[in-house]
Amino acid sequence: MSHSHLARSASAPELRLRAVVERVAPAPADDAPCQQVVHLSQPTRAADGRPIGASSVRLDHDSPWQEAGVQPGDTVLFTTTVRCVLERVQAPALHSEQGMTIRWRKVAVLGSKASDITVARRPVVVPPRQPIAVVAAAPKPERRNPPVLMAAVAALVLTALGGGAIGWWAGSRQMPQPTSQTAS
Repeated sequence: MSHSHLARSASAPELRLRAVVERVAPAPADDAPCQQVVHLSQPTRAADGRPIGASSVRLDHDSPWQEAGVQPGDTVLFTTTVRCVLERVQAPALHSEQGMTIRWRKVAVLGSKASDITVARRPVVVPPRQPIAVVAAAPKPERRNPPVLMAAVAALVLTALGGGAIGWWAGSRQMPQPTSQTAS
């Protein structure tokens, strides 16, 4: 049972806000001026970080948003108009009073347009890693390198032959014959 009335102030001050872009979606059928809207969450005052009292904000997705190139997940700074609305709240009366008491509550309403849009932070998206395919190679049978094996065999043969040749040379050498000389 609340009725809204425009505040007496005709001027609409501007407010600089910070929020996170949730998504850009088609506008509801009742919003004729714009075909798409930007859904923002966690709106706070840019100057001091105080929340503005709303958990989300919906603004027209017009050319300033398109020029800024906003994407879902971006933290943006923007300026929008604020107007105050007086809302009529009827509360039950105390036992001593008759009927309902009427109270007025001042509510801040944001305009549907934004200007001076800046992307303050863009989340870093790490592409998912592709699994590395490891091909398990079958164990190779142990093979000796033929040139190394042949070199080893050749070295053994040459050693045997060389040792025999040295032995033959030493055995065939003539030894000087002892001479007998008498000492006089």
